[in-house]
Amino acid sequence: MAEVIIFTAPIRSGKTTALMQTFAKRNDTVGFLCPDVNGLRHFFDLQTKELLPFELGLADLISERVQIGKFSFDKKVFDRASDMFSKWNKQSNRYIVIDEIGKLELNNMGFEPSFSRFLTTAKNWTLDTKIILVVRNSLLEAMISHYNLLDARVLELNNFSQIDDF
Repeated sequence: MAEVIIFTAPIRSGKTTALMQTFAKRNDTVGFLCPDVNGLRHFFDLQTKELLPFELGLADLISERVQIGKFSFDKKVFDRASDMFSKWNKQSNRYIVIDEIGKLELNNMGFEPSFSRFLTTAKNWTLDTKIILVVRNSLLEAMISHYNLLDARVLELNNFSQIDDF
């Protein structure tokens, strides 16, 4: 059965870095991480090992943007992630990492509605898969409530080395 693990810590505290060090070279993991590269957020596909620009600068000439406060992101990357969610329903993986679920998703934007459909399906899997959701600690309670993840295991960054099976 799929186990949901919520990985949480404050903003810019090293969540993505810890996950990158643990999962970037593994072959039993799918999903994505969003590391900062040269001050801008990127999208790292854990299956293909492809790194794509995600956060856009003012000079980027991409017309389809998703605006989040002062930040601007490439809509095509959100679309790619949405496609990934549907593929995971059809394959067996030991780990699925999603970095991150945040304000956009809580407001039915960003990776929504694809993430909700994936999560609903994954809760019924009989596969031995661990789904790791990255959430900043300030949104933890809202996220658990919004997605009804009362049975999820919450893992804080300072306890990361205690997680089993990695």
